[in-house]
Amino acid sequence: MKRTDLKANGEALQTMISFEGGNVTEYYIVQCDGFLVGVGIFHNHNEVCTFALVKDEAGEKHMLGRLSDEFPWEVNELHQLEEYYHEIFPDN
Repeated sequence: MKRTDLKANGEALQTMISFEGGNVTEYYIVQCDGFLVGVGIFHNHNEVCTFALVKDEAGEKHMLGRLSDEFPWEVNELHQLEEYYHEIFPDN
């Protein structure tokens, strides 16, 4: 599974807008090949996921991500991502 294969599923769990540059951070449940696999962050309404916590076929948790000046992120975003992941996938 690659980060670029992940698609947002449904409505955003949360949308945040930064004070400085107007960057938008949205959290979604993500799917891959039609299966719900985790929770992802999408920046500035981009269709490509920036960071995600996903479970693989064996049920193990992985972080997929891309560091880029184009989509800045903050540590608290990763903490929120993990909270959503454990809330939605409590067995993992």
